[in-house]
Amino acid sequence: MADLRHVTPNRLTIVARRERNQSRLIILAISVPASLLVAALIHPLAGLASVLLALFMVTTLQLDPMIQACAEGEDIALRLLQKLPDYYTLINQLDLPNPRSRSGHTEADLIIAGPDCLFVIEVKHNHGRIDCDENRLEWQISNTGRKGVAYDKSMRNPVAQVKQQVWLLADYLKLRRTRTWIQPVVLFTHPAAELVNGENSQVPLLKPEQLLGYLLSYQPINPRPVSNQVINALATLKHREPSVEHPQPVTA
Repeated sequence: MADLRHVTPNRLTIVARRERNQSRLIILAISVPASLLVAALIHPLAGLASVLLALFMVTTLQLDPMIQACAEGEDIALRLLQKLPDYYTLINQLDLPNPRSRSGHTEADLIIAGPDCLFVIEVKHNHGRIDCDENRLEWQISNTGRKGVAYDKSMRNPVAQVKQQVWLLADYLKLRRTRTWIQPVVLFTHPAAELVNGENSQVPLLKPEQLLGYLLSYQPINPRPVSNQVINALATLKHREPSVEHPQPVTA
């Protein structure tokens, strides 16, 4: 099993749950006084019905579907990647310093330290027919709704995203006086993702069933052993973030 010491709980899931809990508190804060008022002014049974309606809303409130989908994609990738040999180290959700960003950082979904290079993986959980034109700022996604109605939407170009992460990571390692070969990858985790026009992409566009084979067989153009100094530099950056519970293997 891969080294998971630097894998922490998915913060997208944490954020989604926090937002759901906040929404629940708002619903209760509004509905309880309103139910008491209805009971006093109209009828106790009407007040009881209001309370039951509020409880139903609270218990059936779902996580934000967009955040949940992103978290699901990253969890799928982690479940797969932990099958790598123990000389691979996984780091998830690493904030790379980026002075041009409003937040001061850019998040890399996954970084894998192999024997002679680093992999930076941008995870996408979109479904539908995805036009993978790496020269466009946005990629078009064609889908069919439940009633058979076709619709289009767009996503940010993930090749551009992961290339930026590679540059930021290389700059960070250079400042730490260390370097190694860095290879970008875009991983599409949704089983209903259909990739078109991506055959000539400079960055590999992979599905889950292709990922492990690609990582294990990859030969860097300029191989350089990933030293402890590189791992320590990544670990230092990772653990500047707020401490969370000890990482555990991701299970189904």
